[in-house]
Amino acid sequence: MNPPTQISSKKPLDIPDPFLSPALFQSIFWKPRFLVDTELTEHLPLLFWLCSVSRPNLVKVIGADNGVAQFAFCQALEKNGIDGKCIGFGAWKQQKTNKRAAMPPLQLREHEAMLYEGISQLSVFEEAEELLEKSDSGTVDLLFCDLTSLPSDITVSFDELLAQLSVSGVLVLHGITSTPDGKTEG
Repeated sequence: MNPPTQISSKKPLDIPDPFLSPALFQSIFWKPRFLVDTELTEHLPLLFWLCSVSRPNLVKVIGADNGVAQFAFCQALEKNGIDGKCIGFGAWKQQKTNKRAAMPPLQLREHEAMLYEGISQLSVFEEAEELLEKSDSGTVDLLFCDLTSLPSDITVSFDELLAQLSVSGVLVLHGITSTPDGKTEG
């Protein structure tokens, strides 16, 4: 009998074992502890999994307005026993005056204090520069930017976002197919 013929000289993909660990796939079935009606809801299993796999020390959420992404990352850090921090920035408005608020909404502050004290830090921003000041360049392991939550007068360049990332950092952009009026296409 002839030996089997080698079809390809390419090496198989070298995927690290932790990447495909069954324990990491459990995270896609977690029930979110904080949930509001948002387009981001359908992506929560991906965010849980991504945080579980990348095991970030520093997560940064730009556009944390409804709190869903911020608290999903906090939940993943806590459930995975990752000693990390999650800083989130929002451009919240006062309901009565429609001016920018001085602090995050009470509902978000209460949830943060109840479950994620020491993990989560929510901050209000007024200018793009503030988004980049809270962490040193090259230190963010997981950067989530919700483009649908950014006010129209705030722009952050792709290069500025990339400069925030650590060597093994991951950038996630949500809302790249949004129209100027904030609605998602498709």
